[in-house]
Amino acid sequence: VIDLQNFTSAEIDTKLAALKKSEQLVLDLQNYLKERGVAVKPVKIESQPGKPIDSAGGPVLSVSAQNMPFSSSFSEGAETLLQALQRMPLGAPHKGALTSRFGNRPNPFTGRGAEDHSGLDFRGNTGETIHVTANGKVAFAGVQGGYGHVVRVTHGHGFETVYAHLSRIDVKVGQSIQAGHVVGLLGSTGRSTGPHLHYEVMRNGVR
Repeated sequence: VIDLQNFTSAEIDTKLAALKKSEQLVLDLQNYLKERGVAVKPVKIESQPGKPIDSAGGPVLSVSAQNMPFSSSFSEGAETLLQALQRMPLGAPHKGALTSRFGNRPNPFTGRGAEDHSGLDFRGNTGETIHVTANGKVAFAGVQGGYGHVVRVTHGHGFETVYAHLSRIDVKVGQSIQAGHVVGLLGSTGRSTGPHLHYEVMRNGVR
């Protein structure tokens, strides 16, 4: 009887310890999502038809509309889920107002005609910090055509993010960085109508 009581007590203690760990992991998940600002919607500045878009730009690319498939391969464990979330682009890289959305838009230089915009544009002041939106490794840091000074970061699970028109780059190729790390400073290099950040998210090469 005593052996059975001791066994039962040890089993209960083990389950309580596991529950406590799970509760902490859930709390870590909630805190991480809060830090990334997942529930925060950026301010939107509406463009006026026929007028140029202030603080916008980026290369003109042909972008096909495709739905990003949902990956259900993540472990049900909270710890594995947290690790996976840390490598998925979440939140905004800059707190500025959104001047141009993804997809079809008026030409930002003339306000006339249309073009496909491959990311999101955030208005800001030159020199403001730009933050990576997930853990990852710097794949490119330099000058690239209409992007101007640009940083590309790979994150795993097929995700990649792009930070363009920077006035300064603060990371190097091959460098491992964590979500929130400063990749550079906001600017207006490349094809740009004014100081802003051009931000892209890709999965398996699809924007």
